[in-house]
Amino acid sequence: MERFGLTAETRNTGKGAARKLRAAGKIPAVLYGTSVEPKSLAVDAHTFEKIAKKAHGSTMLFDLDIAGE
Repeated sequence: MERFGLTAETRNTGKGAARKLRAAGKIPAVLYGTSVEPKSLAVDAHTFEKIAKKAHGSTMLFDLDIAGE
């Protein structure tokens, strides 16, 4: 399985905030897991789409870099 690097930033939650993110070319996302407190994030739509095309339907594993952390 190939690993991909992806940069994200924290975001505000809510429908209006998500719409503004999409209009700015970002995708709202949520990071969660068994030992991780859920975090609302935003990733660049263009970068994510390039990675998704490269992976072409296979499982993707990301090395996530959250801005400011």
